Amino acid sequence: MKVLVTGATGQLGWDVVKELERRGMDYRGTGSKDLDITDREAVMEYIWDYQPDAVIHCAAYTAVDKAEDEPEKCRDVNVNGTTYIAEACKVVDAKMIYISTDYVFGDDGDQPHEVDDPVHPLNVYGQTKWEGEEAVRRILQKYFIVRISWVFGEHGNNFVKTMLRLGQTHKEISVVADQFGAPTYTADLAPLLCDMMTTEKYGTYHACNSGCCSWAEFAEEIFRQAHMDVKVKYITTEEYPTKAVRPKNSRLNKTCLQENNFLDLERWQDALDANVYRNVGSKGAIQMAFKVIKAEELSWNPFLQIGKGWFLVTAGTKEKCNGMTVSWGGFGVWWGKNAATVYIRQNRCTKEFIDAGDRFTIAAMPESCRKALGYMGSHSGYDGDKWQSAGLTPMEVEGTAAPEEAEVILICRKLLAAELTEETFLDPAMKARWYSGGDEGNFHTMYIAEIERVLVKE
Repeated sequence: MKVLVTGATGQLGWDVVKELERRGMDYRGTGSKDLDITDREAVMEYIWDYQPDAVIHCAAYTAVDKAEDEPEKCRDVNVNGTTYIAEACKVVDAKMIYISTDYVFGDDGDQPHEVDDPVHPLNVYGQTKWEGEEAVRRILQKYFIVRISWVFGEHGNNFVKTMLRLGQTHKEISVVADQFGAPTYTADLAPLLCDMMTTEKYGTYHACNSGCCSWAEFAEEIFRQAHMDVKVKYITTEEYPTKAVRPKNSRLNKTCLQENNFLDLERWQDALDANVYRNVGSKGAIQMAFKVIKAEELSWNPFLQIGKGWFLVTAGTKEKCNGMTVSWGGFGVWWGKNAATVYIRQNRCTKEFIDAGDRFTIAAMPESCRKALGYMGSHSGYDGDKWQSAGLTPMEVEGTAAPEEAEVILICRKLLAAELTEETFLDPAMKARWYSGGDEGNFHTMYIAEIERVLVKE
């Protein structure tokens, strides 16, 4: 399947391209320098030459306030450009996904908008996106119109990045508290769009992360997750006048996703959690060393990594923690969750820290830390500060600790702890091999833990 992504350099298009790459699909991504979508002849020529099976149309004019001053420019991109894309899709018989917006609706009530509710755009941007929808419906039968709201992602500018930037220099920030909607994380939306285009479940959809909040509540959660001491002052829309009128009710009903067996997007708070980790460290300092990936994206061989590479398991806090190497364990799916297993002997200092908290980390270390790992594995935390002696530096992550030197960090939440006993061994040779002599009766405890987040050093 060949896929064309317009607006590939933008916030959503960037994540769509990443998702297509992850799936190994044949695609092309265009920005405004590659393809002027307001040039009908250029659009037709480009799409005819490429012959895509699907076009994910992310390109748009999105400067909401500026559009009030240059409505024709906004309309040229959002209406004419969309029309030309749709016409070209019809010629090559390609599916089209058109990204629309909650701004097609007005202030109507406090209930989530249904996909077939009457529209009432309050600004030029919303009006042009609605006209783009109508063009797609008029020209095509094989289309998906996907309305989204309050978009944020790793790439480009958005509300999350603005709050994080302002939080560095302000102790109090005024944010509108009477506009309600749901944030949409582009890294969550991109897989949904890629799933949609492989089906024939055409129509209009609403897609955003689950839950609802005001802009002020959104800001509070950003600062809470970033561990930034910033007070959010609740204000009304009238107290924060803007050139373009924004709807107070941007709630979107997403029943259409479930009815067509598409996966719903995760809670907006969880989506924000992943995004904040891409932008800030646990204490609010900008941290570019690690990026968040999904557990399914890990590419290592567990047999080599666990058996020969070793991991460093750490529990506690940055101020007081302990770590040790483990060469037993595994990764898989337990109770529907991506999870890891580790085994810790009863007499290890690290076990006390793991038992005392809800989370611990598993870190894959670079080869340059081999000597340090050897020290962490052969010395006890009861005897002194292993971190300083090994030359490693603990840092805080998600309320627990991990080594700054790590290449990959798995943040794990305990699900089960089971002590091995003499009766649990079916092969007596294993007990004799590992639990005799000085280790007589010093059995391991098996921990199964959900992998909540994967951090990879960039």
